[in-house]
Amino acid sequence: PYCVHNLKWITFFSANNRCIIIGEINHIKNITESSLEIIKKNQLILCEEFLPEFSLKHAIRTRRAQNRLNKIITDQKIDFVHVLYATNLPWISRIKVPVVLTTRGSDVLIDLPHFFTGLSGRIWSYVYSRAIKNLSFITCTSEQQINRMHKLFSFFEKENIHLIRTGVDVEKI
Repeated sequence: PYCVHNLKWITFFSANNRCIIIGEINHIKNITESSLEIIKKNQLILCEEFLPEFSLKHAIRTRRAQNRLNKIITDQKIDFVHVLYATNLPWISRIKVPVVLTTRGSDVLIDLPHFFTGLSGRIWSYVYSRAIKNLSFITCTSEQQINRMHKLFSFFEKENIHLIRTGVDVEKI
């Protein structure tokens, strides 16, 4: 969540809301001087506690981290969680507040289908399906992403998947 592109998404919401950024420890390398400037300028809150990488192999560590995440949500009185990038979904399977997912492209078009192949594909499919059931709605940045999400998770109501494009507003050019 620390790259400039993600922070620009987050700052849209920060104008009228308190936004707390929680990320995985392996994403720390994405925190740059530019990122810190955006965080400070927009009064975003950078959570001091980082999550480990979500792991099936290290299930106890992952479960403890999910419990810590729920505690942060409760202690900080967070109203809802907005997940940027579908590969982060397993973290929200046990969250008790409304959750929104925004897909960004390669997450749903490349990464997720890759997770669902091979020996562990069925397990990952279960993990992601469980998380998807916890979503209030999904936003995608292209029709192709909407179609892929519906193909991967056909049980999720398509009318709860919304298109929000990014990039240039061609009407204003």
